[in-house]
Amino acid sequence: MFIRSLLGAALLALSSVAMADTVTPSQVGNLGNGINLAPGGFLTVNWSNGAPNIGLIQFDLSAYAGQNVSSATINLFQQWNSDANAVFGLYANTSAWSSSISGNPSDGPAFLATPVAQITTGDWNQGVWRSADLTAIVNDWTHGVLPNYGLTLERIDASNPFLYFTSGLSNTNAPTLVLTTAVPEPESIALLLAGVACLGVVARRRGTRA
Repeated sequence: MFIRSLLGAALLALSSVAMADTVTPSQVGNLGNGINLAPGGFLTVNWSNGAPNIGLIQFDLSAYAGQNVSSATINLFQQWNSDANAVFGLYANTSAWSSSISGNPSDGPAFLATPVAQITTGDWNQGVWRSADLTAIVNDWTHGVLPNYGLTLERIDASNPFLYFTSGLSNTNAPTLVLTTAVPEPESIALLLAGVACLGVVARRRGTRA
């Protein structure tokens, strides 16, 4: 009875602590005017002829396969700003792409019709970080509901971004994905293992008596 109580207590006490990890992109890209400007430092950029362009971002989440993510926040650095009311959509890609990609937005990967998140500037600030919640799509990726082909970043209220988001390839302001996951506390794990070990001892003793 004591052993069963110990195991029950261990199961009840199996609490967890929140662990935050910061993940940087496994690859980035930019499509517009036939040129990939990500190596030059940009996910979006202002073309003088008003041509649209898109940014591409992918994070390697293989280390989190099968895990429940309680929160996932993407952070993008806005280097330059000329529009206080710009709205960008983040779309989940449905086909693969490579960081060596070049061309126009139509040459990019396919993506879902509805954005999984949006970023609205709402001010004239520049040299600032903009964030969006990606918890739902990240859990879809970690649980295999959708393949992880990353994201397309596209301005959805105008054809020309007029804003620069950085790729991180030519400076330190790389996009980041901050993940919060639940990890069991060591004390809880130790208590559970002790209960299981005791049950094993009891089972062996009963087998010997039989």
